[in-house]
Amino acid sequence: MSQSCDIRQGYSILFAELTDLPENKLSVNNIKKRVKGIRNIIRDETRFYYFPPMEQIEFFKKPKLLDFKSLFLIPYEFFQNNIQYFYVCRLKEPALKVLIDKITRFFSRLAFEDIMFLNGDEIKFHLGQLSGEDRSNAEMTLRELKK
Repeated sequence: MSQSCDIRQGYSILFAELTDLPENKLSVNNIKKRVKGIRNIIRDETRFYYFPPMEQIEFFKKPKLLDFKSLFLIPYEFFQNNIQYFYVCRLKEPALKVLIDKITRFFSRLAFEDIMFLNGDEIKFHLGQLSGEDRSNAEMTLRELKK
């Protein structure tokens, strides 16, 4: 994930794990549902980046997902000594722009509690569905809203 100009000694390189797209994520038999599922990943799922299948490259014969929660750093020296175990690629310019936008959206999104949009009865119902840390966070949000 690091830009090529940043891949040099003394720096860490940002990596992301690519996983096979789960079988149940897209419809195999219904092309309309499959296209809708792909569009959903590309446009709506902030956390994932979609790599379409590519017959010419063995690793990409099946569609892949990059999960932004799987990002990690590797020291340059480790990368250099084990390069045969890493897949290095470049994205075409339009795909790179989409990836940059998705990374930006993932890391700049706002965390908020749904409860702030609910009324009295809805709040009671919602709190009844929560437990532990989720309930504590929702109750803290309610206290903050009352100030």
